[in-house]
Amino acid sequence: MKNFLRLISAGMLIMLLSPVSAQKFSKDKPITIENLAPDNVWQIVEKTLKEKEFGVGKFIPNENKLYSGWIEWTSIAIKNRGILLFTYESPILTLQMADRGYETKKGWEETIGSLSKKNYDEYLQSVADRITEINSSAAETKKAIQNSELIHAFKPVNTVGEITLTLLKTSSDKSKTTLEFSVKNNATYAVTIFLPVAEVAKNIKGIGSEYVETKFSRPADVANKAIFQPGETLGVTFEYGYEWQLTTMPFFHVRIMGTNVEGKWYELNMYQIPMNDYVFKPEEN
Repeated sequence: MKNFLRLISAGMLIMLLSPVSAQKFSKDKPITIENLAPDNVWQIVEKTLKEKEFGVGKFIPNENKLYSGWIEWTSIAIKNRGILLFTYESPILTLQMADRGYETKKGWEETIGSLSKKNYDEYLQSVADRITEINSSAAETKKAIQNSELIHAFKPVNTVGEITLTLLKTSSDKSKTTLEFSVKNNATYAVTIFLPVAEVAKNIKGIGSEYVETKFSRPADVANKAIFQPGETLGVTFEYGYEWQLTTMPFFHVRIMGTNVEGKWYELNMYQIPMNDYVFKPEEN
């Protein structure tokens, strides 16, 4: 009798672990989140996915869709996976699980069904709750916007290596565009800063620069090069000649050699720089 019971138990276990008998459920109920503004919805979702370490997958802005990366978990010794799908119709964001699957010896097979309550709460409800939290906090929303890699925002203060660059002023007219920076050495040792010709967006009509000039607030040690002492701050100005006036510079790029070891470069990228006589205000940053 005992041997018979063991055989039954072993047979049930094999059935549970067999790919062909993997449990299937009905579809999961989508979650809707209201009062999300179109200007920051995707940045908030992106921040949430990164915090949860779910990853950011395909973003289709013209369809108002964003996918997470693959999320994997194990249920009854079987590997499962799925992707979070976010769709937006102002002001409502909808979240649901897409592309459910389980692993077999032949690869991944489609799962038709819903998650357990535990997994639903972990992979859907907790994401929705965090999105609501961020959206309810002005400070958290600001961080989401400033740190987004999906939708680049203007950030006037940027640190690369030992160097902090703060954009102080901009101006743009029919003769030139000017960007004025404050550049500070945060290191405890002297730092050589070499600023070669900076690049701006190539796809804007009229940006084909007639000239690009870099100026330090004191005489450079070598052309486009200065040695900053520990804690020293210098002014750096970039001037561009072009054909017409900009209201926004969508992209600015400069390479900086900013260490005491020759040959180590840092990259600074800035986006959506306002050009209508912008002036830096510390209290707003």
